[in-house]
Amino acid sequence: ATGAATHVVGLIAALQAVDGVQVRVVYGPPGLPRRNIATTAGNLLIDLAWTHLALPVLALVHRAQVLHAPFNWAPVVAPCPVVVTIHDLAWERVPQTFPGYFRRYARLFTKLSARRAARVRPGTEGVARRAGGGAGITAGRPACGSAGAPSPQPC
Repeated sequence: ATGAATHVVGLIAALQAVDGVQVRVVYGPPGLPRRNIATTAGNLLIDLAWTHLALPVLALVHRAQVLHAPFNWAPVVAPCPVVVTIHDLAWERVPQTFPGYFRRYARLFTKLSARRAARVRPGTEGVARRAGGGAGITAGRPACGSAGAPSPQPC
């Protein structure tokens, strides 16, 4: 499992251990096999539809009190406060390893998500240091502690 997936599993367990906290976990649809520009475009459309249409509707239907987006970007509009965890800014650190369209997409939606979120969680202390103001994590921005902490703290 990835570091982000390990974090999510730990966070779910920590939240479920808190009295009165009910956790509903939802997963997006599977992506298309990466074969060509058409499947890449298809995956972008799937991701956009899931993130910006399906998630807000699910949050509304289930009367969510908070929506946690654990992988950098969150719905542009949500019916409840949003917490976003920014795990990685690799497209900023090693841009030559990512296509230009992905770098633009990731930069735009990470910044939008961080600016609109009620809380921003850096996935690691390193992400918090590297992000500076670039991803919307700034000294005055409401933020929770690092998600890399041994026992995740609900925020």
